[in-house]
Amino acid sequence: MIKPDLISYSTMIKGFCKEKNIEEAFKLLEVMNKSGIKADEVLYNSLLDGCCKANEIDMALKVYSNMCALNIRPSNVTFSILVKVYSKRGELSLALDVLQQMRNEGIEPGLIVYTCLIQSCIRAKEISKAVDLFEEMRTRKSIHPDAHIFSILSNGLLHNNAPERALDLMLEAINIFKGPSKGIKSQNANVFGAGELCGKDPAIAKSLMRRLQSAQLDENSSFGAQRRRDIDYVYNSLH
Repeated sequence: MIKPDLISYSTMIKGFCKEKNIEEAFKLLEVMNKSGIKADEVLYNSLLDGCCKANEIDMALKVYSNMCALNIRPSNVTFSILVKVYSKRGELSLALDVLQQMRNEGIEPGLIVYTCLIQSCIRAKEISKAVDLFEEMRTRKSIHPDAHIFSILSNGLLHNNAPERALDLMLEAINIFKGPSKGIKSQNANVFGAGELCGKDPAIAKSLMRRLQSAQLDENSSFGAQRRRDIDYVYNSLH
């Protein structure tokens, strides 16, 4: 009879965590521990993420504490989940402290951690801090922002009464990510999805429209076609 190995246990535990069945996940962990198999960082990330998604915040922090006690080195993925845990608890300051904690442990914060931190700041209505983190991230040569993070921040700016800055990011992203990109398409939808903002402030709508019209994009490209739809959308909000 073939006995389960770490990969088998890890896969099953991840499955329980995805279903938010934390109780069964921990039961299986106990069985694995009794069999003499040692857990790794990937397995603990699954447990940490499962607890977070199930809103078992205290349990999530206990999982992280146990991980450290077992000298299992956390990764960027681990810390990104930890940021989400603190954010769900309403402790933005602790989420932000994760950056320094990572550096103290000799781990360079990556894109995934910055993305989670920026999302946490936006949820907490700390939009200025979100922008500061974005700019800090861009100073790091090892990190290459993707379309997703541009989309998150531009959407946050739009819904926090900063449409011009949101458009700055959208146009910059289009220039950076030339070619088909789901991230950019969703970003266009984010920026112009809140049409009520344009409707309430015609001056904003006119400004956005002027800037869209002046953007140097190929009208025959997918981005050019999207821009045309964006212009029409803003134009219609004025009438």
